Amino acid sequence: MSDWNRISYFIAYVAIVFLLVKILVLNDTVSKQTKEIDDLKTVHTELQLEYAHMLDEVIRLDEENGIFTSMLGEIEVEPGGSEILDKLYNQQK
Repeated sequence: MSDWNRISYFIAYVAIVFLLVKILVLNDTVSKQTKEIDDLKTVHTELQLEYAHMLDEVIRLDEENGIFTSMLGEIEVEPGGSEILDKLYNQQK
């Protein structure tokens, strides 16, 4: 076997070893990224649920605010109602 053939085989073996190491490193990177994606999906799902609960609470509070606004409007038009509301408002300051 000539020196040129030996050098060619050596270079080929080095390249093969390098590529195998590169494949292993990339495989590890893909595994880590897959786990990170799964973690992010879990967090995303939890945040979607939290958002849905908060939206429900905002809707409930908006409806409650509408009820109180309507009640206060009715109290205000009653005789002496405006003075009672002013007194209550000033006590809250």
